[in-house]
Amino acid sequence: MPRKPENPIDYSMIQRISLFFARINWWRLASPAGLGILLNVVMNLIFGLLYPYSPANVEDKNNTLAAYFWVILLTFLVMVGLRTINDHLDKRMAWNANPVRRLIVQQLMDISYILFCVSVVRNLFNWYCVGQTFISLRDEIVVAAVSVTLTMIVVGIDMGVFLLKRWRDSVSELERFKKENIEFQFEMLKNQVNPHFLFNSLNTLSSLIFADQETAAQFVRQLAKVYRYVLENRDKELITMAEEMMFLASYRYLVEMRFAPNLHFDVDIPDSYKNAQIMPMTLQMLIENAIKHNILSQKKPLTIHLRVTEDHFLEVINNLQPKSTKEYSSGLGLKNITNRYAYLTDRPVCVSQSREEFRVLVPLICY
Repeated sequence: MPRKPENPIDYSMIQRISLFFARINWWRLASPAGLGILLNVVMNLIFGLLYPYSPANVEDKNNTLAAYFWVILLTFLVMVGLRTINDHLDKRMAWNANPVRRLIVQQLMDISYILFCVSVVRNLFNWYCVGQTFISLRDEIVVAAVSVTLTMIVVGIDMGVFLLKRWRDSVSELERFKKENIEFQFEMLKNQVNPHFLFNSLNTLSSLIFADQETAAQFVRQLAKVYRYVLENRDKELITMAEEMMFLASYRYLVEMRFAPNLHFDVDIPDSYKNAQIMPMTLQMLIENAIKHNILSQKKPLTIHLRVTEDHFLEVINNLQPKSTKEYSSGLGLKNITNRYAYLTDRPVCVSQSREEFRVLVPLICY
């Protein structure tokens, strides 16, 4: 008879088991053991003579080993519990919101939890290993005081490492913001002295001088307002919507004189939002972006809609009709707007595109 083939090895099961063990944080599991042994040695050195049930005063080696086991168990419970408390407080009471309150609440919760764990583990140790259920108040106070002190030292070191990491992250974030701010100012500088914008504005002005001197004078006044606004606000982080809308009126006049009747604006910004804040030049960059990448003609006029949503976002929408030949774009405009708003607010800038329209949502700040 032919020999039956042996059961094949289930490599998928082996792979799943290997993956399971690979995901285990061995440092998190091993650290309580090492820390527990260290704390037990320190506790014996500090108050071994004062505490009659200390492993240092117990002749039975089994009790000595048992004491190490119970201290390791206590350390594990304390570390896991403190991590859980910290994670819970991170969700309910972030450090950024109120650091003093967070520090006080966390210390009170940590100490209460540590005292509870020490009391439970100590009573279990005396019951199982020493055979004594009664513990004097003096012993309880000594054990609790030393245990809390040592544990809080460990917690303090952990908190110090955490705060140091937060400080390093904040420094790194500040450096990144400075770099992006320089890029943004460079982009603004290019926009304000953009040869194409200036050339087209002067070209429009030259045609108006002979055709309509009054309109030409008005054009010069609006052009001066645009450049004055850029120079006065280029170093500011935020301005009010009222200021930005005044700038928009001048900038809109210039581009409408150039592209009319191929460019239309639909502006619906309620007066109730005039004190809301926005980053300077935001509207100019978004409008310039729409004009730069879309066709403007009598058959295909470009319409730009500006309004405020119910959740207090400034919404800028234009109908999408991309040019057949794309102009050069550095890509810094929208990127810098998105990154700078990420620094200023938790609400992100949203950019979306469909077949019919291009849409940008900019959060209004301090509203």
